[in-house]
Amino acid sequence: MSQGREVPRDESVDSDLIAYRAVSGVAIASLLLGTLSLVAVFAPTLWVVPVLGILLSWIALARVAAAGSMVVGRTAALLGLALSIASLTAVPAQLLSTRWWLVAEAQPIAEQWFEALRQGDPFQAHELSLLPTQRMQMKVPLAQYYGGRPEAKEAFKTFLSQPLTGTLLALKDGAKARLYDTEKVETGSDADMVQLVYAVTYEDGEGKKSFFVRMTLERIVNPDTGHGMWRILSTDAGIHPASAPK
Repeated sequence: MSQGREVPRDESVDSDLIAYRAVSGVAIASLLLGTLSLVAVFAPTLWVVPVLGILLSWIALARVAAAGSMVVGRTAALLGLALSIASLTAVPAQLLSTRWWLVAEAQPIAEQWFEALRQGDPFQAHELSLLPTQRMQMKVPLAQYYGGRPEAKEAFKTFLSQPLTGTLLALKDGAKARLYDTEKVETGSDADMVQLVYAVTYEDGEGKKSFFVRMTLERIVNPDTGHGMWRILSTDAGIHPASAPK
Protein backbone atom coordinates (compact mmCIF):
# COMPACT_ATOMS: atom_id res chain seq x y z
CA MET A 1 0.00 0.00 0.00
CA SER A 2 1.52 3.27 -1.10
CA GLN A 3 1.84 6.15 1.25
CA GLY A 4 1.07 9.72 0.33
CA ARG A 5 3.69 12.39 0.12
CA GLU A 6 4.71 13.66 3.52
CA VAL A 7 3.65 17.24 4.11
CA PRO A 8 6.35 19.31 5.83
CA ARG A 9 5.41 20.80 9.21
CA ASP A 10 5.02 24.54 9.45
CA GLU A 11 7.13 25.36 12.49
CA SER A 12 5.76 28.91 12.71
CA VAL A 13 2.26 27.55 13.27
CA ASP A 14 3.55 25.19 15.96
CA SER A 15 5.30 28.01 17.77
CA ASP A 16 2.15 30.15 17.66
CA LEU A 17 0.14 27.30 19.15
CA ILE A 18 2.73 26.76 21.89
CA ALA A 19 2.79 30.48 22.71
CA TYR A 20 -0.99 30.63 22.87
CA ARG A 21 -1.27 27.63 25.17
CA ALA A 22 1.51 28.87 27.44
CA VAL A 23 0.16 32.31 28.34
CA SER A 24 0.61 32.74 32.09
CA GLY A 25 -2.71 32.81 33.89
CA VAL A 26 -1.04 34.44 36.91
CA ALA A 27 0.25 37.25 34.68
CA ILE A 28 -3.22 37.88 33.30
CA ALA A 29 -4.63 37.83 36.83
CA SER A 30 -2.01 40.35 37.97
CA LEU A 31 -2.98 42.65 35.08
CA LEU A 32 -6.65 42.42 36.02
CA LEU A 33 -5.87 43.07 39.68
CA GLY A 34 -3.65 45.99 38.70
CA THR A 35 -6.53 47.49 36.73
CA LEU A 36 -8.89 46.88 39.64
CA SER A 37 -6.44 48.58 42.03
CA LEU A 38 -7.30 51.92 40.43
CA VAL A 39 -10.39 51.97 42.67
CA ALA A 40 -8.02 52.73 45.58
CA VAL A 41 -7.44 56.18 44.09
CA PHE A 42 -11.11 57.01 44.73
CA ALA A 43 -11.53 54.87 47.87
CA PRO A 44 -8.27 54.96 49.89
CA THR A 45 -9.61 52.37 52.33
CA LEU A 46 -9.15 49.79 49.55
CA TRP A 47 -5.35 50.22 49.58
CA VAL A 48 -5.01 46.45 50.11
CA VAL A 49 -6.04 45.87 46.47
CA PRO A 50 -2.90 47.43 44.90
CA VAL A 51 -0.76 45.68 47.55
CA LEU A 52 -2.15 42.33 46.43
CA GLY A 53 -1.66 43.43 42.82
CA ILE A 54 2.04 44.12 43.44
CA LEU A 55 2.55 40.74 45.11
CA LEU A 56 0.75 38.86 42.36
CA SER A 57 2.71 40.71 39.66
CA TRP A 58 6.04 39.74 41.27
CA ILE A 59 4.91 36.13 41.46
CA ALA A 60 3.89 36.23 37.80
CA LEU A 61 7.22 37.74 36.74
CA ALA A 62 9.12 35.09 38.70
CA ARG A 63 7.14 32.25 37.14
CA VAL A 64 7.48 33.61 33.61
CA ALA A 65 11.25 34.04 34.11
CA ALA A 66 11.61 30.52 35.50
CA ALA A 67 9.66 28.96 32.60
CA GLY A 68 11.78 30.68 29.96
CA SER A 69 10.43 30.64 26.42
CA MET A 70 7.70 28.13 27.26
CA VAL A 71 5.55 30.76 28.99
CA VAL A 72 4.60 34.29 27.96
CA GLY A 73 2.98 37.04 29.99
CA ARG A 74 5.85 39.21 31.14
CA THR A 75 4.37 42.31 29.51
CA ALA A 76 1.01 41.75 31.18
CA ALA A 77 2.68 41.24 34.57
CA LEU A 78 4.77 44.40 34.17
CA LEU A 79 1.72 46.43 33.21
CA GLY A 80 -0.18 45.05 36.20
CA LEU A 81 2.77 45.90 38.45
CA ALA A 82 2.93 49.46 37.12
CA LEU A 83 -0.80 49.99 37.65
CA SER A 84 -0.68 48.59 41.19
CA ILE A 85 2.34 50.71 42.18
CA ALA A 86 0.77 53.85 40.69
CA SER A 87 -2.48 53.23 42.54
CA LEU A 88 -0.74 52.49 45.84
CA THR A 89 1.42 55.62 45.73
CA ALA A 90 -1.61 57.71 44.78
CA VAL A 91 -3.35 56.83 48.06
CA PRO A 92 -0.84 58.47 50.47
CA ALA A 93 -0.29 61.31 48.02
CA GLN A 94 -4.01 62.01 47.98
CA LEU A 95 -4.26 61.80 51.77
CA LEU A 96 -1.30 64.13 52.27
CA SER A 97 -2.60 66.68 49.77
CA THR A 98 -6.06 66.61 51.38
CA ARG A 99 -4.52 67.02 54.82
CA TRP A 100 -2.36 69.96 53.66
CA TRP A 101 -5.32 71.63 51.94
CA LEU A 102 -7.63 71.33 54.97
CA VAL A 103 -5.00 72.67 57.36
CA ALA A 104 -4.27 75.55 54.97
CA GLU A 105 -7.97 76.47 55.01
CA ALA A 106 -8.46 76.01 58.76
CA GLN A 107 -5.42 77.99 59.91
CA PRO A 108 -6.68 81.45 58.84
CA ILE A 109 -9.94 80.85 60.74
CA ALA A 110 -8.02 79.94 63.89
CA GLU A 111 -5.78 83.00 63.55
CA GLN A 112 -8.81 85.26 63.05
CA TRP A 113 -10.07 83.99 66.42
CA PHE A 114 -6.82 84.91 68.19
CA GLU A 115 -6.64 88.24 66.39
CA ALA A 116 -10.21 89.16 67.39
CA LEU A 117 -9.40 88.62 71.06
CA ARG A 118 -6.10 90.44 70.67
CA GLN A 119 -8.10 93.41 69.35
CA GLY A 120 -10.53 93.15 72.27
CA ASP A 121 -13.48 91.95 70.15
CA PRO A 122 -14.90 88.81 71.80
CA PHE A 123 -18.09 89.00 69.75
CA GLN A 124 -16.19 88.55 66.49
CA ALA A 125 -14.28 85.62 68.02
CA HIS A 126 -17.53 84.05 69.22
CA GLU A 127 -19.09 84.44 65.79
CA LEU A 128 -16.42 82.14 64.37
CA SER A 129 -18.02 79.28 66.30
CA LEU A 130 -21.04 79.64 64.01
CA LEU A 131 -21.34 78.79 60.35
CA PRO A 132 -21.01 81.84 58.06
CA THR A 133 -24.70 81.59 57.17
CA GLN A 134 -25.60 81.93 60.87
CA ARG A 135 -23.40 84.91 61.69
CA MET A 136 -24.59 88.47 62.01
CA GLN A 137 -24.70 89.91 58.50
CA MET A 138 -24.81 93.59 59.44
CA LYS A 139 -23.34 95.71 62.22
CA VAL A 140 -25.92 96.54 64.85
CA PRO A 141 -25.63 97.13 68.61
CA LEU A 142 -25.26 93.89 70.55
CA ALA A 143 -28.25 94.70 72.73
CA GLN A 144 -30.39 95.00 69.62
CA TYR A 145 -28.89 91.88 68.04
CA TYR A 146 -29.46 89.72 71.12
CA GLY A 147 -32.83 91.30 71.98
CA GLY A 148 -34.87 88.55 70.35
CA ARG A 149 -32.25 85.81 70.58
CA PRO A 150 -32.01 84.65 74.20
CA GLU A 151 -30.23 81.40 73.29
CA ALA A 152 -27.59 83.27 71.28
CA LYS A 153 -27.14 85.74 74.13
CA GLU A 154 -26.62 82.91 76.61
CA ALA A 155 -24.06 81.25 74.32
CA PHE A 156 -22.11 84.51 74.09
CA LYS A 157 -22.16 84.92 77.89
CA THR A 158 -20.84 81.37 78.24
CA PHE A 159 -18.03 82.19 75.82
CA LEU A 160 -17.12 85.31 77.80
CA SER A 161 -17.03 83.34 81.05
CA GLN A 162 -14.43 80.87 79.77
CA PRO A 163 -11.01 81.32 81.42
CA LEU A 164 -9.20 81.19 78.06
CA THR A 165 -11.34 84.00 76.66
CA GLY A 166 -10.72 86.16 79.72
CA THR A 167 -6.98 85.48 79.67
CA LEU A 168 -6.54 86.40 76.01
CA LEU A 169 -8.71 89.50 76.36
CA ALA A 170 -6.58 90.59 79.33
CA LEU A 171 -3.28 89.94 77.52
CA LYS A 172 -4.39 91.62 74.26
CA ASP A 173 -1.26 92.62 72.29
CA GLY A 174 0.93 90.95 74.88
CA ALA A 175 -0.05 87.48 73.65
CA LYS A 176 1.56 85.98 70.56
CA ALA A 177 -0.06 82.86 69.13
CA ARG A 178 1.74 80.60 66.67
CA LEU A 179 0.79 77.27 65.15
CA TYR A 180 2.63 74.56 67.05
CA ASP A 181 1.26 71.30 65.69
CA THR A 182 -1.52 69.65 63.69
CA GLU A 183 -2.85 66.92 65.94
CA LYS A 184 -5.61 65.47 63.83
CA VAL A 185 -7.22 65.72 60.40
CA GLU A 186 -10.34 63.72 59.60
CA THR A 187 -12.37 63.67 56.41
CA GLY A 188 -15.94 62.51 55.99
CA SER A 189 -18.79 62.55 53.54
CA ASP A 190 -20.68 65.24 55.47
CA ALA A 191 -17.93 67.20 57.25
CA ASP A 192 -14.18 67.46 57.74
CA MET A 193 -12.40 68.13 61.02
CA VAL A 194 -9.03 69.69 61.80
CA GLN A 195 -7.45 69.86 65.24
CA LEU A 196 -4.69 72.44 65.66
CA VAL A 197 -2.46 73.25 68.64
CA TYR A 198 -1.25 76.82 69.15
CA ALA A 199 1.49 77.97 71.47
CA VAL A 200 0.58 81.27 73.16
CA THR A 201 3.54 83.22 74.51
CA TYR A 202 3.39 86.26 76.77
CA GLU A 203 5.57 88.10 79.27
CA ASP A 204 4.86 89.00 82.86
CA GLY A 205 6.97 90.18 85.78
CA GLU A 206 8.72 86.79 85.94
CA GLY A 207 9.71 86.69 82.26
CA LYS A 208 8.41 84.92 79.18
CA LYS A 209 5.77 82.22 79.64
CA SER A 210 3.78 79.98 77.30
CA PHE A 211 0.73 77.77 77.29
CA PHE A 212 -0.93 75.61 74.64
CA VAL A 213 -4.39 75.94 73.12
CA ARG A 214 -6.05 73.10 71.23
CA MET A 215 -8.57 74.29 68.66
CA THR A 216 -10.97 71.98 66.83
CA LEU A 217 -12.44 73.29 63.59
CA GLU A 218 -15.11 71.82 61.33
CA ARG A 219 -15.70 72.24 57.60
CA ILE A 220 -19.18 71.71 56.14
CA VAL A 221 -20.07 72.07 52.47
CA ASN A 222 -22.75 74.64 51.71
CA PRO A 223 -25.39 72.70 49.73
CA ASP A 224 -26.40 75.83 47.83
CA THR A 225 -22.97 76.99 46.68
CA GLY A 226 -20.85 73.86 47.04
CA HIS A 227 -18.24 75.87 48.97
CA GLY A 228 -16.78 74.85 52.30
CA MET A 229 -17.88 76.68 55.46
CA TRP A 230 -15.63 76.64 58.53
CA ARG A 231 -16.48 77.07 62.18
CA ILE A 232 -14.66 76.59 65.49
CA LEU A 233 -16.12 73.70 67.46
CA SER A 234 -14.06 74.02 70.64
CA THR A 235 -10.99 75.56 72.26
CA ASP A 236 -9.12 74.00 75.16
CA ALA A 237 -6.30 75.62 77.13
CA GLY A 238 -3.83 74.14 79.57
CA ILE A 239 -3.27 71.06 77.43
CA HIS A 240 0.04 69.31 76.81
CA PRO A 241 0.33 68.12 73.20
CA ALA A 242 2.01 64.78 72.56
CA SER A 243 4.64 66.44 70.37
CA ALA A 244 5.72 68.86 73.10
CA PRO A 245 8.75 67.99 75.27
CA LYS A 246 7.91 66.82 78.77
